[in-house]
Amino acid sequence: MNSESKWFVAEAIFEATVHAEKAAGHRLTEDLLFLVQAVDHPSAVTSAEVIARRKEHSYDNENGHRVTWAFVRLVEVTEMIDQQFEQGAELKSTMTGPDPSAL
Repeated sequence: MNSESKWFVAEAIFEATVHAEKAAGHRLTEDLLFLVQAVDHPSAVTSAEVIARRKEHSYDNENGHRVTWAFVRLVEVTEMIDQQFEQGAELKSTMTGPDPSAL
């Protein structure tokens, strides 16, 4: 990582479609977190979308039915709190409540 790049964590939603008559109407979704390296937030969002689309794939399951995983949307892209990789490094923190700044 060069000194100008930062690490971001991206959250993306994927959906699986099983191409079989019995599976009609049944959807499986995945909420996936992955790392992105970029110089700023807009660049990180762009990179995250590219990476997420590359994760789309299809395969035949054990019943011979085609399963297709498709990228649905980015939930968010957040700069990582810690920029060093070590055990216990914080990737993301989300505070909820009426006023987290009052703590």
